[in-house]
Amino acid sequence: EPTTTHFRLLVLEVVTDVPEDSQDPRRGQVLELLKIGWEIHLESAQALRYQDLPDPPGHLRRALTAVADTVNDLARRAGYEAPLGPDVIDSLLEAGSQATVSPGS
Repeated sequence: EPTTTHFRLLVLEVVTDVPEDSQDPRRGQVLELLKIGWEIHLESAQALRYQDLPDPPGHLRRALTAVADTVNDLARRAGYEAPLGPDVIDSLLEAGSQATVSPGS
């Protein structure tokens, strides 16, 4: 149904494979390291269906930057180096531009 208020959710998941030769009891499994989301609130002047909503310039970069700021702050508080720098954001944006995502998926 057409509406003037829309929300988009970005979810970033980071996983790693636990090596088979690890002493960790989770060896051979996938270990979820991070799962974080960021919601973008969009308003349109006219009532639109979600699939007709244009992409605002830079909205994905803004969402990824907000996620990176949160992750980097948590890493620093824990005494680690910030893992999500501008180069990582650029890589994610490039990878995302090559993937096709359908609304609602």
